[in-house]
Amino acid sequence: MAQRSNKPSATVLVIEDDQIARVALEEQLRDAGYEVTGCETAEAALQAMKEQGFDVAISDVRLPSMDGITFLERARAVNPQMVLIMLTGYGTVPDAVRAMKLGAADYLCKPVSADEILLRMQRALDYRQVSRDRERLQSEVEKIFSYHNIVGRSEVMENILSLVESIKDIDSTVLIEGPTGTGKDLLARALHFAGRRRAEPFVAVNCMVLSRDLLESELFGHERGAFTGALSDKPGRFELAGGGTVLLDDVDDIPLDLQGKLVDVLERRRCERVGGRRPIALSCRVICATKQNLADLVAVGRFRDDLYYRMNVVKISIPPLKQRKDDIPCLAEHFVKHYSERLGRRVRSIAPQTMQILLAYDWPGNVRELEHAIERAVVLAAGEELLAGDLPPGIQDKAATGAAYALHLPSAGRIDLPQLLQEIEAKVIDWALTLSKGQQAGAAELLGLPRTTLQAKLQKLRGPQNAEPPGT
Repeated sequence: MAQRSNKPSATVLVIEDDQIARVALEEQLRDAGYEVTGCETAEAALQAMKEQGFDVAISDVRLPSMDGITFLERARAVNPQMVLIMLTGYGTVPDAVRAMKLGAADYLCKPVSADEILLRMQRALDYRQVSRDRERLQSEVEKIFSYHNIVGRSEVMENILSLVESIKDIDSTVLIEGPTGTGKDLLARALHFAGRRRAEPFVAVNCMVLSRDLLESELFGHERGAFTGALSDKPGRFELAGGGTVLLDDVDDIPLDLQGKLVDVLERRRCERVGGRRPIALSCRVICATKQNLADLVAVGRFRDDLYYRMNVVKISIPPLKQRKDDIPCLAEHFVKHYSERLGRRVRSIAPQTMQILLAYDWPGNVRELEHAIERAVVLAAGEELLAGDLPPGIQDKAATGAAYALHLPSAGRIDLPQLLQEIEAKVIDWALTLSKGQQAGAAELLGLPRTTLQAKLQKLRGPQNAEPPGT
């Protein structure tokens, strides 16, 4: 007699025209802790499925009127997630193959014990749960790394995200160029999870932190005995990626003698393990990231030109944060929200004076430095608003000594000074309105102007519709 299971109950549908066999199996399943419904015909079973959802269906292949294989096809259309197990006393290989192709989890030949049916059924249920968990986790990962979650409202970031949308499904190699801390890794992951390879592995390799020999072994794998300590065969990262994506981070640090092997990977889509002679076909997509300009490295002989040309098929350039300061307010607010929730803090906003400091600072560490600064500030904040004193002292000091506005004047040529001053005034007013979230009274205070003066300037710059009514 089957033993009662400690697992949560599942609903089981039994389809068997032999009443004695059906009732016996129903009792054994109930004794094991399952909720069971029995049917004599496939038609009755389909009707029961329309009235109730079942986790498992156990069906005889030979049934009156409608056979078990036809029932299998129709049942899959009604409930694609249901586990289907087929039983037969006249099993043939073609029937088994057909049943499995149609989605049966198992195909058993009678006589079969209840214990065997329970074992196969529980394995199928466990596998279904693992598949569901994997799909759920995959969905969560895709949401986390979706390029729609990349924060930035500057024109350059909008152009980058537009480019990501257009190349997400292509197989060509992508080169992401930008200083350390600008988010190259995040952009690479977003590119992977936005495209058709999202269900396949994303494999990242940091080429800067690994020694030359270790990097070669990690990338290409090795055969047993290839070097001291190679006790077994080991696949490389390109192999492990399968049909997914490999991110080669910091490719500017790859030694010259290894660069030749990468040419073969990018040109012929194949590689050889260290100590091996058999070419291994690759199907992964390759994304490369560099913190240095590879063209400059080619010019001084530190990077192979043939490898550079193969990497530089589609290039995405991420400028440093100081060149896209329009992104600072939305990035800072995003990090405040993220770390407030993660750390259980109650910070809700950033004071205008604090945002002014964030905008004045040059952020040599780029987005990564901004994130760490906001995390520290959230930890230290005493109230719901992030104050200037919550920021790291170095950022406060350097921002205080920085110029309010930087000009990059041409070495030759004519400048229309009135036009230039008007443009500067418009940008500074926009800056103040951004900090004050569109409130003209707050913007006037930041600019050291009476509100009526700011309204007059807005009327002149943008038209009278932008001025607030008097007294507001």
